[in-house]
Amino acid sequence: LRKSFDRPLGGPLIAQWGGHLLIGGRKTTREAGPKTSLCWLVEDSLQEFAELPSGGDNSYPGFVALSETRALVSYYSSHEKDASGKPITAIYLTELSIVP
Repeated sequence: LRKSFDRPLGGPLIAQWGGHLLIGGRKTTREAGPKTSLCWLVEDSLQEFAELPSGGDNSYPGFVALSETRALVSYYSSHEKDASGKPITAIYLTELSIVP
């Protein structure tokens, strides 16, 4: 089965969580550049609910459900810089909560 959405998502994640389908990956906009984004798949459309702190080279979110309302998301990004101003690539971990 192949689906087309209103935007491309690089390095996609697809997971089921709390009765919903979670879609994540790298989006790119003219204004903000590349960002790691998390969306719900509602019917045939993506509804973004989070843009993670990210930029530069970033993507490949991973997902672990801790419960029906809590989860962990990992991803990599190069939005931070070292003391000399050079971008550094790091792996990040964030906790998500769904408010029922």
